[in-house]
Amino acid sequence: VSQCVFVQAQSRVMRFAGRLGRVLPRRDPEPLDLELKLDGFELSGRLTGVTPGGRVGYRLATIKANDYLNLWLHHLALNVAAPVGATLQSRWVAEDKEVLLEPVEDAAAHLRVLLEWYWRGTRRLLHFFPKSALAYVETLRKDGNQDTDKALRAARNQWQGGDFQQAAPEREDVYYQLAFRDTDPLDAEFEAVAMAVFGPLFEAQSQG
Repeated sequence: VSQCVFVQAQSRVMRFAGRLGRVLPRRDPEPLDLELKLDGFELSGRLTGVTPGGRVGYRLATIKANDYLNLWLHHLALNVAAPVGATLQSRWVAEDKEVLLEPVEDAAAHLRVLLEWYWRGTRRLLHFFPKSALAYVETLRKDGNQDTDKALRAARNQWQGGDFQQAAPEREDVYYQLAFRDTDPLDAEFEAVAMAVFGPLFEAQSQG
């Protein structure tokens, strides 16, 4: 049994490494140190994975809401910094898909919006739950941004759990339980934050 598991894992890793090798150089890219100032906010850090063809991020798993967040935040930082000679695209490689983001002209404005929501969240409970928010925005986009009721039902399936959902409902997170107890936090603020975080990300996604 252990030999069979090893062979399956080895095959999985080799397939993923082959896909990753097509977009990631053999040598580790040099990290990019950032110092960004945005209307009262100061961001400093190190941006890794910046290649001649743009930034590359990856994880050996199916893509999750937190992967989208990782991709989008780093993509905005790259576009705000706009280092000379850099390609302002970002790519995320997962087992089930690859996501490519195109350059964003108003990256600083998008990043400020996220920082403002973050700042609100440091002072009071913010109704943002990544998995449920992603389900809301994805469903809304499939319906042409028309059926908000359907999108909210999709979000509640992620939050509460559905008949065909294998993963644990998002509300079972112990911190969410402590913060929101038996309330339904998927309200107007939830919808606004979900769209502010994930809406622009999908607009920047390449359709190629």
